[in-house]
Amino acid sequence: MKSTTTTGKAMLHELFSKIVSRYGLLFLLMTIPAFSLAQTTVTLGTGTTTNTNYPINTCYGFNYSQQIYLGSEIASGGGSAGQITSIRFYYASGGTTTANWLNWTVYLGNTSLTTFATTSSWVAVGSLTQVFSGNITAVAGNWITVTLSTPFNYTGGNLVVAVDENSTNYSCTAAFRSYTHTGGSRRAILYYSDVTNPNPSSPPTANTSSTTLVSQFQFVIASGTPCSGTPTSGTPSATPNSSVDIGSSVSLASSGVTSGTGMTYQWQSSSNNSTWTNITGATTSGTSIVFSSTATQYYRLIATCTNSSLSATSSSVTVTASGNMNMPVSGTYSLCSGMFYDSGGPSAAYAASENRTITISPSTPGAKARVTFSAFNTEAGYDYLRIYDGPTVGSPALHTGSGFNGTTSPGVITSTATNGELTFQFTSDGSGQNAGWTAAISCLAPCSGTPVSGT
Repeated sequence: MKSTTTTGKAMLHELFSKIVSRYGLLFLLMTIPAFSLAQTTVTLGTGTTTNTNYPINTCYGFNYSQQIYLGSEIASGGGSAGQITSIRFYYASGGTTTANWLNWTVYLGNTSLTTFATTSSWVAVGSLTQVFSGNITAVAGNWITVTLSTPFNYTGGNLVVAVDENSTNYSCTAAFRSYTHTGGSRRAILYYSDVTNPNPSSPPTANTSSTTLVSQFQFVIASGTPCSGTPTSGTPSATPNSSVDIGSSVSLASSGVTSGTGMTYQWQSSSNNSTWTNITGATTSGTSIVFSSTATQYYRLIATCTNSSLSATSSSVTVTASGNMNMPVSGTYSLCSGMFYDSGGPSAAYAASENRTITISPSTPGAKARVTFSAFNTEAGYDYLRIYDGPTVGSPALHTGSGFNGTTSPGVITSTATNGELTFQFTSDGSGQNAGWTAAISCLAPCSGTPVSGT
């Protein structure tokens, strides 16, 4: 006897045929969930070269690292703006007691930085998003996959990846695949310790850094939802935002800003909260800048949806200046007061492979810049401070030979240039960074009125 029972499979086929017959295939296409977006696996780096420092050094109990991956690399790997759902590092071998280094907290951030200026130039955790916290699974000869607790909105530029390893033990020493990049820029920094578990909110100066390699890295990204209508610019924040030294890094972020494909971002600065100027390169919703002012500055974000050609401008966030200076990479600064330190500031050493040139110009018209050194210590015979009596390195030299080095202090340096400038050039080699220097900035005021001839 032939069965008259319709199977579940047959019923579904009949229902499908009726829907297509009545409403057409378009109906079915419209019912596909919006979140079914194309996913792409982006791989950065190839080969079998390994390192034992990045993302962590498993021979130490505690680690905190940051690495920068360039937007150009990501684009070459097939990546674009969208939602990152998982990341991977390749664990090659070693560190076999994996239970001793499995406790990770991972942060991601969009950034305009292409390098860490010094070993203390961490991207502030306020500009990063915590995307994972817990135990990873590590099997030698395989990718370590970290599935993000919340997808991360990657805006299409440079990406900073931070790993905070919090296990209380160690296992010497895991090797992770890495790759060599060009340009000689410091794109990986690491602090490690058996005693101190670093706080990502205020990490110590890194023990080590690399100007040649970063970890091989994979991530899975889903194409973002296209923006539409008027975007939201969010609420801006700056870290740090009080008594900031010239040359220090300030992280700018905006919470609640609209994301998605078709979004562009532009940070602006102002000295009076009225007249605004675009900040070159600050074109992601979270970015880091080098503070370069002796006075209070204001920052705001313009968010634009290119699909609708509509924009929104955030309120401003205020950053106050200390008036002190950690030697920047370049620039001319009008000062007659404040402290002048090497790039590491008052409490950290300068970095390896530096090449910095700045000019101090008197902020008082007619005055002459004066810099008084109270402490000086660079690696003798390798790291040099050169001082010039004028606005460029072509001005008369106030140093001898290759420049001041070791503990030979420049002492008191006063400009005799027409406009009173002093130019400073500092270079360091790839190893042996010392404390640097501490100096006070002042100005020798111009004479006025009738002078006194004395007795």
